[in-house]
Amino acid sequence: YHQLCPPCAGSRRVCAKCMRAPPAPPTAEELEAKEAQAHASLESRLGALPERQRRTAQRQLAVGAVPVSLTARIERSHGPTAVVAEDLAAAAAASTAAAAAAAAAAA
Repeated sequence: YHQLCPPCAGSRRVCAKCMRAPPAPPTAEELEAKEAQAHASLESRLGALPERQRRTAQRQLAVGAVPVSLTARIERSHGPTAVVAEDLAAAAAASTAAAAAAAAAAA
């Protein structure tokens, strides 16, 4: 059920169902901080991999790919953990968001 009609919700800039304002988009500084944190966490986890696997993972990340095999390699070294997958997803999302923010700023 809706609490407000669509025109009223639009004029007040709130959700018609819950009557809450949408969250503010993150600033460029917040995006950069999140990307830096995800990158640091990823680098610390990559540091535990053997040299050959670390270089392979770094090459794949430089291209922009976050392969599932990378998560498996890290889990073999550190043991199973969901944090690794979250770090990889956060790093990929942060780099995508930073690129989008840079494109928006250039436009």
